[in-house]
Amino acid sequence: MTSLVWALNHTQYDWSYRFCLFVFGLALGYFRWRSNSTWLTVIVHSALNIVSCFTIGPYA
Repeated sequence: MTSLVWALNHTQYDWSYRFCLFVFGLALGYFRWRSNSTWLTVIVHSALNIVSCFTIGPYA
């Protein structure tokens, strides 16, 4: 449920990108659940932001 709300809150993106955000949110939730650590999700989220910044730019 949290992943769905998080994805729908990103109104600046189209529906295909929101779907990707939803799937990514599910993955982060799974990582948090399996590892029992918030730090893993913070690291994975930061890594994705860094990769996105270098591939599509900071203002995409």
